[in-house]
Formats: sequence, structure tokens, C-alpha cells
Amino acid sequence: MKKQRAIRNYIILSILLLVCFVFSFVSFKIPTTVNNFAGFINGIYRGTDFNNGVTATYTVSHTDNYENDESATLAAKARVEKLISAKYAEFSVEMLDDNKIKIVIPRLEEDTTISSYDLVNYITFTTTEVTDSNRETFEAKFTGKHISGSRYFSNNGQFGALVEFTEEGKEVLLEMANGLSETSTSTLYIYQNADWTSVLIRISIDKSSLTTIANSKQLFVSDVSILPTKDDAVNFANKIASGMLNIDMETENGESICSANFGGSASLIAGLIVLAVILITAALLWARYGQLSLAMIMSQLCFVAMSIILLPLFSAIQMSYVGVIGIIFAYAITLIGNIAYVERARDEFAAGKKLLAGFKSAYVKSVISNVDMYVITFVTSVIVALLGMGAIKTIASVISLLLIPSAITTLLINRGMVKWYLDINPTKYKKIKFEKGAEADEEN
Repeated sequence: MKKQRAIRNYIILSILLLVCFVFSFVSFKIPTTVNNFAGFINGIYRGTDFNNGVTATYTVSHTDNYENDESATLAAKARVEKLISAKYAEFSVEMLDDNKIKIVIPRLEEDTTISSYDLVNYITFTTTEVTDSNRETFEAKFTGKHISGSRYFSNNGQFGALVEFTEEGKEVLLEMANGLSETSTSTLYIYQNADWTSVLIRISIDKSSLTTIANSKQLFVSDVSILPTKDDAVNFANKIASGMLNIDMETENGESICSANFGGSASLIAGLIVLAVILITAALLWARYGQLSLAMIMSQLCFVAMSIILLPLFSAIQMSYVGVIGIIFAYAITLIGNIAYVERARDEFAAGKKLLAGFKSAYVKSVISNVDMYVITFVTSVIVALLGMGAIKTIASVISLLLIPSAITTLLINRGMVKWYLDINPTKYKKIKFEKGAEADEEN
């Protein structure tokens, strides 16, 4: 009975794996909807190694805060890298000239664009609306140099940004307040470029409220219609903080689409690399464990299937060649955990225990070492993913995510697979290339 149930379980799991891998590649229109299913593989977010990117070149204009264009451009480049790295694992910020920066981000969606929140711009606070009629004569009195800090802040459950001003900024705001009417409501305009053509936000104020803001040297922006989510509030706070540099970035030719770094065949090559790793692993497992390797190979394939389903759910992980390294590392961790269990059983059997008893004892002991391995690896990868940048961040992010299916595979699935095999073959240890210990009394 156990043997029949184990064979049935293997057949069911094989069918499920086959379906998963078929759906990883096929695409079709979802019935009764206008949506298409593109396949799990195509749903994985890809960086500029495997996919087209969005690029634009910006001219940087410096102010008196900097000695020359080059020093201003370096400051802008460092700030832009910090902002973009919060959204994209794969990106490029390149200094082309003393006053030019080229930005490349992965084209994750059809409408992906370089956000104004990711750029350093010249920030101006004013109660005077700048129009075509007064643009030539308008003089910015309150700029980024009057801001001492800007950060995300939550108050009574409202998402917002807290902007703090310098003592000089306080005096300029008081001067603005004195120019307002005592009875009417006015508007505080915050512009985000040097020619005052782009309004970042409009805030309704009166003389009393602007005076209070000035004296407190703080402005808390939290209107739900303006900043509805935490991400909006964080982006806004970062934008104002970027304005403290007093640098302006403008692009003349707008954005364009650039090709994948390694060409159209890059994804295929990466897939072949992963396939080669799987096949080599299967061959080595067969050479070491004989029939039992079938259970271990199917366990590894379960990890691959779960990873393919899981990766498309997280846009923060954009796959690149270094991301493939992260996949292979997580695959290796899974393999190490699976081998640790079987090797422990080999030792128990060689020490004289019966085959089934050896596997039962080995599982308990291997769980302890495997849990230690996963905890240490997970904590390390999360820390690196949070603090790292570029390739290291990508690898750590992939590992952090895929350790979840890896742990499930090692601690549960592989255990079940091996148990099913032992239900089919409970005594013939030579078929799994085990060596009988001196006290073992199992039949061949």
C-alpha cells in the first residue's frame, strides 16, 4: 500500500512540475478578460543586462555653492545614484562631461520613465506665481540654501514630509508673510527647476499660517490628495532634500529607449547556464546516490519551479547576470541542505543502523545544521541587500528571496521525496550506493 501511494505521489508531483515549467514559457489570452498571461519566465522583472532600458542625458547647472560645473555635477551624480538605487537594482549614472550626466534605468514596464523625483533640481519657495509675463523679472528669494533638512514624517497616521529651514530661511519666509493680505488666502508655490516652469506642489496658506511656519522653521506637508501614500511622502521629502544642493538638471532631447547591454540573446544564454547547472547537478547526484538521486533531483526541480513563480511577484528584484549568480547560489544552498540529510543517513547506516532508522535519525540531526545555515545566510543577505549597492545588492536581494523556497525544499519537500522513495525501496541499500556497516542486518 505504501509503495503504491509513493508511486502515485511521484506521478502527481511530476505532472505538477511539468505543468509549472510549461506555463513558465507559454503565453495566452486569459479567457473572459482582456489580459494576457505571458508565462512566469517572461514575468520576471529584468534589468538592463536582459531588457531594454530608458535613458536620458542631463545638463547640470551649478550655483555659487560650487566652484565649477564639474564639482556640481559630481555632487548631483552622487545624489541621483542614492535616489535611483532605492527603486532599481540595476542602473547607470555616468558623468559624460564636466556638466553632463547620463542616466540609464531598466524598462520594467511599457510606461517606465525617469521620475522627476529621482533628479536633483533647483527648488524655489514663493508666494508669487511665475508666468510668462513675469518670468524674466522674477527673482527667487527662497531657494535650497534656505532649507536645513527634509525627511519623511508621519503624524496621526498621515503620511507627510517635514521640511526644516535655516535662520536665514525663516527671515525670508517672514518677509513673504508680511507681503500677504491679512484677510485673504494665498498660495505657496514650490518650483522644481531653475526657470520656474514646473510646479512641484501648491500649498494653500494665509498670512497667519505662513508666519507660524516661519517662526517654527518647519513645514509639514501631509495633504492626502497630494501625498496619498508613504512612498509619495518619501519621494517628496527626497526631492526637497535634493534641492538643498542648489543644482539644476535639465534634458534637451528627453528620454529614449536603449538596447539590452548584452543583446537580445542574453536571456537565452542565462537560461542555458541555469539549465547546465541543473543537468550537471543531476549527473553528479546520480553518480553518488543512484536511484535515490531521482528524489533529490525532483526536490531541486521543485525549488526551481517555486523560484520561477516567486520572482515575478517582486519588481524590486530586476534580474541581471549577477542576479543569475544569486539564483545559482540559492540553488547551491538548497543542494547542500539536501545532501547534508542524505549524507548523514549514509553515516548512520554505515555505523550499524538499519536503513529506515538511519534516515529517520539523520533527518532530526540535519534539520539543526540546516536551520543554522539558513538563519546565518538569510540575515547576512538581508543586511547586504539593505546596505549594498549595484551587483552586490542584486545578488543579496535574490538570495534573500529565494531562501524561502530553498528552506521549504530542504526541510520539507526533500524529506518527503526521500520518504516516498524508501516506501518503494525500504531495504535495497546498494541501489542507493550505501555501504553496510558492521552491525547492519538489512537484506540486500
